[in-house]
Amino acid sequence: MEKQKGIDKKKKILVIDDEEFIRELIKDILEMEGIETDLAEGSNKAYEFVENNEYSLIFLDKNLNGENIKELINVIRKKKCKAKIILITGEISVEESYLLEIGASDYLLKPFDFENLVNKVKEHLG
Repeated sequence: MEKQKGIDKKKKILVIDDEEFIRELIKDILEMEGIETDLAEGSNKAYEFVENNEYSLIFLDKNLNGENIKELINVIRKKKCKAKIILITGEISVEESYLLEIGASDYLLKPFDFENLVNKVKEHLG
C-alpha cells in the first residue's frame, strides 16, 4: 500500500497578501496542519520576515496592492531566501512562462478551499 505523502511540520511558510481575510484563512488552515506560518500585508513586512526567518514556501498575492511582484521576488531572492513561491490569484490560469519569468513555482487559484491549499503545500513541501 502506498503511503500518503504528508507535510513536513518543520517547514515554515510566509503568506504575503494585502487582504487580511486571505492571510488569516491560509494561516488557520496551515496551523490546523501543524505548520508555523507568518503573515505580511505588503513587501516591507515581507522583506523583514525574510531577513529574519528561513521559509520553505511563500504564498504571494499576484496583485499585491499594485506592487511589482517580479521586483518583490527578486529582492526576496537577494536576501538568500530559497523558498518556493506560489502565486495566489483569481485569474483562471497563469502561464508557466510567466511563472518562470518572475521566479515563482506555481499558483493557487482563488477561491480555494482547505483541500486545495493543503494539497498545494503537500505537493511542494511533502
